[in-house]
Amino acid sequence: MESEITQLDEQILYYMELHPHAADTAEGIATWWLKHDNRVKLSRVKGALENLVERGMAVRRKSQDGHILYSKGNVQLDHFIKHRCH
Repeated sequence: MESEITQLDEQILYYMELHPHAADTAEGIATWWLKHDNRVKLSRVKGALENLVERGMAVRRKSQDGHILYSKGNVQLDHFIKHRCH
């Protein structure tokens, strides 16, 4: 069962739309992508990223050095907006 899209999911998606080639670890996303909100707990960021991966809005891959990186998925923003309207 898919969980609801949260405000944190939306913040991450917004960054991915602005920077479609960006990729980072959950820690990097919490530190740099969401730097305006330093109260966000890493566990919440990881949960949001997993939610986005499940929906195809983000992709998860392992880098050569073994770190897990997240980046924009293949789902277009218009699909996201359509989903939010229902």
